[in-house]
Amino acid sequence: MNGAFELRSETASATLSDEDVRRLASGIAHDFNNLLSVVMGRAELLLLEMPPDGSQREHVEQVIRAGQRAAALSRQLLAFTKPHGERPTSVDLHVVSSSMRGMLQRMLGDDVHVEVRTEGPLPKVRADARRIEQALVNLCVNAREALPSGGRVTIATWVASGSGASGPEAWPPPGRWVVLCVEDTGVGTDDETSSADAAHSRGLGLAIVRRSVTQLGGVVRVRHERGRGSTVEMCFPAIDVSIPHERATSAGESAAILLVEDDDMLRRTLASALRQQGWHVATACTPEEAIPLVADTPPDVIVLDLTGPASGTTGAADRLRSMSPEAVVVLLSSYDASAAQAAEPVGTAFLQKPFMPAQLTATIREMLESR
Repeated sequence: MNGAFELRSETASATLSDEDVRRLASGIAHDFNNLLSVVMGRAELLLLEMPPDGSQREHVEQVIRAGQRAAALSRQLLAFTKPHGERPTSVDLHVVSSSMRGMLQRMLGDDVHVEVRTEGPLPKVRADARRIEQALVNLCVNAREALPSGGRVTIATWVASGSGASGPEAWPPPGRWVVLCVEDTGVGTDDETSSADAAHSRGLGLAIVRRSVTQLGGVVRVRHERGRGSTVEMCFPAIDVSIPHERATSAGESAAILLVEDDDMLRRTLASALRQQGWHVATACTPEEAIPLVADTPPDVIVLDLTGPASGTTGAADRLRSMSPEAVVVLLSSYDASAAQAAEPVGTAFLQKPFMPAQLTATIREMLESR
């Protein structure tokens, strides 16, 4: 009897420990993403002050690229602790695939060379970056199984336009697409093998990738020749998102912005970036501190950090906004699922940490101009 009780107690403790680990990982990711936002933000501000031909620009650009890779790693780790909920955003497929290269190379081993390339600047696509990353992992693991003696995996991106022609050779479908292609030099597969082996494959099979891409509005084409490798082309509808790099002179030129962020270093970094745009910026550490600021000067924009995954945090945004109903709201968070739910009302946007200051300023300008 005592043995059974001890076993049940140990099982309950293990269950609680798993939950504790998930909460701890989410909390660490929140703090880590705040630090990454500071590093990337300060590097961007420093870059803006350098001459175009400055000898030190490359060092700062390397800091930004390293921060972007670390951000991708943080998203991948957070995906394990928060498997539910997603929010499509504008995504650069080449940036996503480039940030994955190091991890994929380590995963596939030294005898498989991973190459990432693109054909010129790409328009962005509407997608969840984690879904793209998971698709790349699945396809690369399948490629690894087709390369028992080593070889090459090439991840390429380009823009394609469908002509509207019909027939089996017509590709891609009508429209403008961004193509993300994974090609290997392996033994080749066929659809029947891929489906039959899906349950036993670490890559989970092409069916999972097809479903993910289709849910994002895309299409997939698989080409293979046994003994000569396989090619998987994932096509996503292109969207045009222009991000201004210089201070504009149109809507929002003298906007009043309230920035609520509990991390001191990040709050200062973002405030500096916003003031560089010519905006009037007031800052607060908590929503409670922000209330008298709103009462004194109603802002045009409220930038609010959601400090935790609890849905109660969104009440602060509602309270601040009720005091300034004309203001647009930008929510910042590492907890993407809860923030996505909070960002549903019209006039509210969401940015997942870490992000570059240019992304925040572009989001604010877009919202002010469309108000």
